[in-house]
Amino acid sequence: MMTETQGRMLTQEKSQNGLRFWDVVQRDFQRHYGGFSKWSAIRAVIAKHTFAPVFSLRLYAAVAQRGGVLFRITKPFLKLFHRWACRRLSIELPLGTTIGPGLRIIHGFGLVINKAAIIGEDVTLFQGVTIGQKDVISQNGRFTVHSRIGDKVTIAPYGQVIGVTIETGARVGPLTVVPRDVVAGSIVAGNPMKVLREGAEPDVTYGRRDSNQTAPSSLHGRR
Repeated sequence: MMTETQGRMLTQEKSQNGLRFWDVVQRDFQRHYGGFSKWSAIRAVIAKHTFAPVFSLRLYAAVAQRGGVLFRITKPFLKLFHRWACRRLSIELPLGTTIGPGLRIIHGFGLVINKAAIIGEDVTLFQGVTIGQKDVISQNGRFTVHSRIGDKVTIAPYGQVIGVTIETGARVGPLTVVPRDVVAGSIVAGNPMKVLREGAEPDVTYGRRDSNQTAPSSLHGRR
């Protein structure tokens, strides 16, 4: 199993490898609404609460990566923009969190993500989800373990991920507390958590679920 540092480096590499700002935004937008245009994405920042925090996070990351005078001048305004976007949805999505492209937030209210979490590509997060950390105390001392979310993972409403790894394609059911690692392709639910199924296909959609993943670029898809 890879270390937390290796996981973070891998996700950063995947999110930046050949993907410019608008490439990443396009991936995010397509997960929310289907088709893509820059004008539609800009309108969605204002019109759609669930998309605005993702966009502001990407914008800050893109300008920070360039650095220089531009970043120093715009940094306070970018932070205010992101704070505004998060407060509209009452979520905590820290700037600097490692998140691969294709993040989709559905409904979203009450979502909380630890800054040190590592989130892969095409991840779906519903309202009330917490992606946190846990402290492990042993004879060798106390250390903190942060959550790692693999690609194409879906976490249903009020899922609580407590400093564990959820591997690619897994699904977490509503109101589930996840105290231990979840293997790829598993469906888990309940408190205490139980494995309901193994080898399941990832639940990844683009735009409306009733559009067979080919929704038009209108902003009338669900939050």
